[in-house]
Amino acid sequence: MQFQNLSYKDNNSFEERKEKFQIYQQKHPTKIPLIIERHPKCTLKLLDRPEVLIDETQKGTKLLQILQEKLQENSKNCSIFIFYTNTNTQFPLESQMKEAAQNHKDEDGFLYLTYNNQETLG
Repeated sequence: MQFQNLSYKDNNSFEERKEKFQIYQQKHPTKIPLIIERHPKCTLKLLDRPEVLIDETQKGTKLLQILQEKLQENSKNCSIFIFYTNTNTQFPLESQMKEAAQNHKDEDGFLYLTYNNQETLG
């Protein structure tokens, strides 16, 4: 399906995204709603759903663990890296999710991240 190559923002209007964010915030006030998408050069599979909820007190290492679990079949021989979509800088895994969201969230409220991989030897 070709629509999978479009970004979350391309598939959803600003109003739709803002409404979804508000629903997540109302239902899960201690969780950070984020959108994580595959980088265009990434060879790993697309996630079934780009929306992820993670506890605000968790660190980026937990997000990496969640991502590795979702991509398990294709990520055994590679390292996965996470980047802020808005700045294309690497997401520091020691950061708390609440801090990351406060500093990098989009106007719609979501924290946008991309994942990429690098093949490893061994």
